[in-house]
Amino acid sequence: MALIRINAEGRTPVLHGTDAPLLPVLSRALETTGPITVMLHGYKFQPNSADYCPHAHIFAPIDADCAKAVSWPGRLGFLSHSENSGVGIAFGWQARGSLKKALRSAVRASFALATLIRIIRREAPQRRVNLVAHSMGAYLTLQTLHRLSTGDIGRIIVLNGAVFRPCVATALRTDAGKSAELFNIVSSENTFYDILFERLLGRPGSHDRSIGRGFDAPNALTIRLDDKATLSHLSTLGHDIAPPSRWICHWSPYLREGAMSFYGDLLRNPSDLSLHALQAQLAPRDYLASLRLSVRPPSCSTA
Repeated sequence: MALIRINAEGRTPVLHGTDAPLLPVLSRALETTGPITVMLHGYKFQPNSADYCPHAHIFAPIDADCAKAVSWPGRLGFLSHSENSGVGIAFGWQARGSLKKALRSAVRASFALATLIRIIRREAPQRRVNLVAHSMGAYLTLQTLHRLSTGDIGRIIVLNGAVFRPCVATALRTDAGKSAELFNIVSSENTFYDILFERLLGRPGSHDRSIGRGFDAPNALTIRLDDKATLSHLSTLGHDIAPPSRWICHWSPYLREGAMSFYGDLLRNPSDLSLHALQAQLAPRDYLASLRLSVRPPSCSTA
């Protein structure tokens, strides 16, 4: 097992909480087997902050005492002692301030993330890097693809991504994007945030739409966690994911019981959960055309 905590300091990746050099720590971790996965948080986090540090929240080794947090490293299996647990890299970046300020910060952090990935590829050229990102972390992820090469990235798992479809399409046309696989995890619980994102940051007079509405590409798949047929099929594959329990919840894709275990399987067993097979089995739909949940929560509650 291996968990490394790294932050973007300007355009440079540095270890969290220490002045020690990054490379020796990273090299030791890469001696393990299993997937190499970078985890990226979204809006309102700030590394080294007393109240907003992601390493004490979703990147903590155990579940934090917060209704919006579970341990990503733990739930994704990077703290397991199994031989194939892999390397989990918790990547922090400055995501506070206005939405536009945070987006500019994400662009700067994408240079640090690209540098980190290039180091990993140099040290372990036979291994690709996976990315798991929530909300605005998806924008950082897609910006990073522009700075990488063919084969650098394996699988990208986006959880309620705060990013527009054209941005995704452009990123997947890059050399790194063409060779990657994108899993777009969405739910109608995020409809409010998708529409708000479009209203606040969409270009005037444009028809910009969030990937929360779905996204289609040969190397991409939208998986709807509010869809009864989707949950039923995933259950047949051995992944029982809890149905929605709230009407509005931006954090649902990682709070739902069973969801993170499924993502861990996507990372570790790509041959068993191939993109093409899942594309054939899980038909995409532009579900924001209707605001009804196909799996209805038992009662209305706040996120």
